[in-house]
Amino acid sequence: MFSTSFRNIKPLNMSNYSVAAKIVEEWSDGRGAIIKAPAGEKEQSHRTKPTFRVRVKMGNLSKSMLRTPSCIFILSCLIAAMQPAKCAAPAAPAAVKAPLSKEDAEEEKLGKKAAEELEKVLKPIKDSPELARLERIANEIAPYTERPKVHYTVKVVTSKAINAISLPGGRIYVTEGTLEAVESDDELAAILAHEIAHNSLRHAMQQHSRASKADLGLIVAVLAGIATGRGEVTFMAAQIQQGALNHYGRKFELQADEHALNYLNKTEYKPVAMLTVLEGLAAMEASQLMPQGLTTGTTHPLAKDRAANMEKLLVKQGVDITAARRLVTNRFKIEAKPLEKDGKTIAEITLNGKSVFAPAQTENNSTPLQRAQAYEKALRLALNQGLQSATLRVAAQGNKAELFGNDQVLLRVTAGDAAFHKRPAADLAEEAKKAIELALYAEKISRPF
Repeated sequence: MFSTSFRNIKPLNMSNYSVAAKIVEEWSDGRGAIIKAPAGEKEQSHRTKPTFRVRVKMGNLSKSMLRTPSCIFILSCLIAAMQPAKCAAPAAPAAVKAPLSKEDAEEEKLGKKAAEELEKVLKPIKDSPELARLERIANEIAPYTERPKVHYTVKVVTSKAINAISLPGGRIYVTEGTLEAVESDDELAAILAHEIAHNSLRHAMQQHSRASKADLGLIVAVLAGIATGRGEVTFMAAQIQQGALNHYGRKFELQADEHALNYLNKTEYKPVAMLTVLEGLAAMEASQLMPQGLTTGTTHPLAKDRAANMEKLLVKQGVDITAARRLVTNRFKIEAKPLEKDGKTIAEITLNGKSVFAPAQTENNSTPLQRAQAYEKALRLALNQGLQSATLRVAAQGNKAELFGNDQVLLRVTAGDAAFHKRPAADLAEEAKKAIELALYAEKISRPF
């Protein structure tokens, strides 16, 4: 929109009205606006500072049309906007993207080149259905960072390894394996927040200055090796410049973890996901044999150390980690379903595929399936509230029994259930208790520390 005041517009001199026709807008090449004159007459070039070059050609309009107020007004506006600041308020250039600072320009240049090299090794999946999800989450986190105006581009790459890579300029690569491993949007947000923190804190640029003598292709090969799990390349990473190229060092990794936690605290995503992701990485580290001679612990913190640090931060914030952890993972899969046994349709409640209890009789007008569904809901609530083995107990009276957890009834075994299964009610309740204890124990040992 032109900012020239209409009160300062002078009507167009109509002496050359043999023709007036179309207006073409195109991006300026810096030489100013040009008015095309009829054949035989000299063109007028006005050196201005417009964003557009406007070319007005004379067409086949009559004098009467050119003299109409609307036509004169429109053409006067265009000509006035091209005048070399004769008006009281000069025409303002259209909004353009602000030029990058020297630091940002260098970062963009390096990021673009690194991305080209990386994509020779890790092929992006252009039609991945996860792209919209990834960019949505990344750009929901970005406003809460130290560089809120950076727009992040996330690509999915063909690798079954569980990893993500950040490159300068807001470029993030996530492997297929990572998308298969995360158990919630919260965990995916934690991974992206960590990579965004590296970019927001300009860690890549600082690493680049330390590794400036190394070939960019080698740096990218190392990162690709880490992402794909190629042992020989990962080993190479530990040897090059004593860890300078080993992704990011101890200081940067811990710093990115802490800043990522702060970002998530300001979003809808649960910050405890930072811990569950690191616990998963720690379990991977514990189960894999490192190549001989690979000693990255002095420069690059092990995931278990990062997880321990993250747990301290969460406890300091007053987070109930046991309960919160279960909200962002699928460690407990509870199901209530019909079951055919001895020619009768009863029901069963399972936890992680293992049978907990099978209600067999109707109780208070609730069918066996309805009872199983009610017990499923009670158990899920107790788990989400941080259920621990120590709070589980059985209370039996006659041929009836109840299983408690967190001082709440999780399930009831009736005399009819006991008769159908031909076992004492207390034994059935104790069996259910052991099934839940095993699931809680499995959760505990899934964390290697």
